[in-house]
Amino acid sequence: MQQIAEKLEQLSHQQQCAGTTELVADLESFVKEIQAFLSY
Repeated sequence: MQQIAEKLEQLSHQQQCAGTTELVADLESFVKEIQAFLSY
């Protein structure tokens, strides 16, 4: 998760949008897994 966030930050500094959708989807997946874990 940390690596994905760092990659998104790098892309934002370079003002590049290519690949950001996949990275955001990966982060969303991690958040959903954490939410599911916490709700049990």
